[in-house]
Amino acid sequence: MAGQIEGNEKIKTLIQRNSDRLLNMVNQLLGLSRLESNSLAVNWGQGLGWRW
Repeated sequence: MAGQIEGNEKIKTLIQRNSDRLLNMVNQLLGLSRLESNSLAVNWGQGLGWRW
């Protein structure tokens, strides 16, 4: 979507960053759903974020 907007780079950057964040949140929710349904094994490790 950001690639379709001409001009204002600040708005394109904002759209891209927020789209990436939203996708990351959706993926985390899907991962949590899989954990709750016991269809995904947990691999514990150090660091931030999820490890699948």
